[in-house]
Amino acid sequence: MAQQTLSRSDGADALLRDARFELMPFDSFDDEVTYLPDGATIAITTSPQLGIERTVERSEQAAADGYKPVPHIAARYVEDRDHLEEIARRLTEAGVTDIFVPGGDREEPVGEFESAYELLVALDETEYSFEEVGITGYPEGHEFLE
Repeated sequence: MAQQTLSRSDGADALLRDARFELMPFDSFDDEVTYLPDGATIAITTSPQLGIERTVERSEQAAADGYKPVPHIAARYVEDRDHLEEIARRLTEAGVTDIFVPGGDREEPVGEFESAYELLVALDETEYSFEEVGITGYPEGHEFLE
């Protein structure tokens, strides 16, 4: 295998070209997104203050603006299977192909999903699918998740 040597500027350019940026769905989102490269991949988190609706809205907005959003669909913020179906439909219609599914940092879930696993099982039973689904884990433990 031939070894390829990149100059410092080529290496930095490659890293920035393939970077994934993470934004919170706050009011500052509209300003922050203007600093990102066209077509950038944007992980959009779920805010405990704003809930999952704002994550879905910002994902729809980012997709319409030509970015590649990867919304965090935090299980403990999804009310039930109907709510999950609505979220999946909206994201699919917006052209979102990748999602990230954490359990979510809520001590008590707003609905029926305690864990990312439960949400993923329910998502698999819908008509919607995504090309990539990221998950997380807590090998070092979590403050209130067992």
